[in-house]
Amino acid sequence: MSTKLTLEDRIRGSLTGAMIGAELGFARCRQPEAFACRKPMDVFRLAPKPVKNWKPEKNRIDYGPATPLVDLGVRAYRKAGGRVVPELFGKLFANDTGVAFPAFWWDGLHTVQEILKEGMNPRISGMGTFPNGLICAATPAVGIFHFAHPEYAYLDGV
Repeated sequence: MSTKLTLEDRIRGSLTGAMIGAELGFARCRQPEAFACRKPMDVFRLAPKPVKNWKPEKNRIDYGPATPLVDLGVRAYRKAGGRVVPELFGKLFANDTGVAFPAFWWDGLHTVQEILKEGMNPRISGMGTFPNGLICAATPAVGIFHFAHPEYAYLDGV
């Protein structure tokens, strides 16, 4: 039986998938043994689950959940009401408390936040060079906004 999905269904599915992916990526960092594969076919036996009981270690926080980055991307597109320009995204990014989470591997994100707060133009801040791979979690809204226009989704995503 085939189900015809509405655009709203596709948007909801895309964002749900982005959140699940962000949580599973965090789980893989926190519990790598749960994702261990010795042979390629082992991947079909994995039963990954999100980490629900994680607490930051005192004086040593390596990673944080990536879900705040998904939230940031969605908020930027909603606020823009259309195509997001670096000036708008940079303003939201600079003051986002979720991105400011004190994780060691997020230092590239923190650096960009600081120079944006000091007034650097977001087009030359380094933000566009993806200072940390986690920022990719913020781009699902790009694909949703540019539904059926992959060239624009690519340009805005980068």
